[in-house]
Amino acid sequence: MSCDGFGWEPIEDEPLRLTDGQDFYEVIQLPRNTGNWPALTTAKIVIATTAPITWDATVAGRELRFYAAKAAVTAALIPHGTPYEMFVTIPAESPTPELTYKLYRGAIRRTPVRG
Repeated sequence: MSCDGFGWEPIEDEPLRLTDGQDFYEVIQLPRNTGNWPALTTAKIVIATTAPITWDATVAGRELRFYAAKAAVTAALIPHGTPYEMFVTIPAESPTPELTYKLYRGAIRRTPVRG
C-alpha cells in the first residue's frame, strides 16, 4: 500500500472523549479516493494508565472500528487527562516491510452524561 498523500504525521493533541455510563465507539475512515485498508491491517488505541489499556480495532474496508463497553471506560479506570495514542499497522507487502504508524496522540477528555 502506498502511503503517499495520506500524511502519516500523527494528529497531535486530539482528545479521546469518554463518558461514564456509555460505551465507547469510534470509527476512523480512509479518504474515499484511497481505497481500503490492506488485508491483515491491525489498529489499536493504547491508553497510558498504570497498567496500559489497549483497545484493538476491527478493520473493515476503509474503516477502523473501535469499541469498548461502558464498564471499561469509567473515570475510575481512565481518568480525565490520561494520555493515549492510536496506531495502525500495515502488513508487509514485498518489498515493503510491515509498517506501524501513529495516527493520533492526545489525552482523554471526560464528558458529562447528558440527561
